[in-house]
Amino acid sequence: PRAVEMATFNARLNRLANVTAVQGDLFDPVAGRRFDLIVSNPPFIISPDSEHLFLYSGLGGDEACRRIVGEAPRFLTDGGLCQLLANWALRKGEDWEEWPRQWARGTGCDLWVLRRATHPVDEYAATWIERDDRSGEGFAGAFAEWMNYYDGEGIECIVGGVIAMRRRRRARRGSGPTTPPPPCRSPAATTWPPASTGGTCSPSWPTTAPFWRRA
Repeated sequence: PRAVEMATFNARLNRLANVTAVQGDLFDPVAGRRFDLIVSNPPFIISPDSEHLFLYSGLGGDEACRRIVGEAPRFLTDGGLCQLLANWALRKGEDWEEWPRQWARGTGCDLWVLRRATHPVDEYAATWIERDDRSGEGFAGAFAEWMNYYDGEGIECIVGGVIAMRRRRRARRGSGPTTPPPPCRSPAATTWPPASTGGTCSPSWPTTAPFWRRA
């Protein structure tokens, strides 16, 4: 596959001997292995469109991101980190933190989420359709398809951000309890947000889940 060939070429070009490029469904090619760090920029766009595989996973909704959050912890060493860019869908009355928390529950990881923005679905659809250089009837047809999809799924808004997970260290036999991680705050957490105007899709500026929390 072209992606594997390009990654291998770039590793050789930069004289990196410790890079291995593999192909497969998410973590299948590295079954049984553990890593100190996992990073991912998955095909996270939530839409009915599957034309561009690097944007659209074909799994439906936010399933690709949900799977990574749920499966990655099994491949992390104790204290290991997983960080990914993600989009996730919000339905009426849902809080922006709700789904990442549910995805990570029971994984043995602490969770930190940075919300970059929350977009109403019409704005989200228009932004991504325009990136495909579609205009006129092509834009109108695609936009109608996307909006019908969101209506059918009950999706009102889509959140974009970063999800970070840290696998908790296991206590060694005979040792005392592990110390919980210290608060992990960012400028975004202290600067944002101003007073909320209410509603599932508001506000739409950077905010964070304010500390490392047990999922």
